[in-house]
Amino acid sequence: MPLLTCEDIADQCQVNVETVRIWIRRGDLNAVNLAKKGQRPLYRIRQEAFDDFLARREVAPPPKTQRRRRGPHSSVYEDGMVEDII
Repeated sequence: MPLLTCEDIADQCQVNVETVRIWIRRGDLNAVNLAKKGQRPLYRIRQEAFDDFLARREVAPPPKTQRRRRGPHSSVYEDGMVEDII
């Protein structure tokens, strides 16, 4: 089971490494700290934890809405008002 570094995650998500560390500290992304006591954190992330993180952040596309067509004889003003010209 390969472990990913904060740098690996940052590269894949196209974010700064510090952003990944923030996700870890907030509990958004599960990680293992391999540092010895008293040293700065040395985070490693399991691939499964990263996959779960991405799945939780997945966004469904917005529903398609029908656009209302204007007739050939209408004008739209700057304030959004529509006037039919006959």
